[in-house]
Amino acid sequence: MNLHPMLVHFPIAISVIAFIFEVLDFLTKGKFKNTTLLFISIVVLSSIFAVQSGNIESQRLKLSDEGFKVLTEHQESATYSLFVFGIVFMLKLYVFLRSQKTSSFLVFVLFFLYLVGLFFIFKTAYSGAELVFKFGVVLKQS
Repeated sequence: MNLHPMLVHFPIAISVIAFIFEVLDFLTKGKFKNTTLLFISIVVLSSIFAVQSGNIESQRLKLSDEGFKVLTEHQESATYSLFVFGIVFMLKLYVFLRSQKTSSFLVFVLFFLYLVGLFFIFKTAYSGAELVFKFGVVLKQS
């Protein structure tokens, strides 16, 4: 069973929703603190499953050199996004446990990291689409 195609869309969508709620949390001065922590937790957890399923399923692909280069870029971008959102999660957990007002600097760092994470998520999605539509990668059962 090919899990990767079923798992990849969830972290993409939830990461965008998490960012939207982060903006709402900032604008409402902390009314969505619990929600933002929940969403970033879901992003990290679902990303772990998406990245690992992709790494496992990619081992049986037979690609040209150009296709392999795109696959490598796809895997690296996915790993970077997971890493960045992992840092966001740790910062959000720190803020949540500290139960004090978040400094302006930390808010700036969080927004910056969200944007970096979203950049890598969309870069991953683009290279994934390229693998499917340009190189004909179809993850079907053999």
